[in-house]
Amino acid sequence: LLVANGSASLPASGWRRDLMQKNASGSVWRLDLKSGRLELIRDGLAWPAGIATTGSNRVYVTEAWRHRVLAIDLAS
Repeated sequence: LLVANGSASLPASGWRRDLMQKNASGSVWRLDLKSGRLELIRDGLAWPAGIATTGSNRVYVTEAWRHRVLAIDLAS
């Protein structure tokens, strides 16, 4: 399971403040549902929101404040 955390310092309801402060403390995590192990995939993101997988070792993450889509290689 892949999870996006918009901000490390603000709750989801604080998105306006995060945007106006131009923060980039968001992150994407991988959670192994069997073991409960949590692994950081990428941090330093500007409010990551959407996640899409390709079925291979690549995921795409939307970064709202930077108006872009990142391709992240999970194999590295």
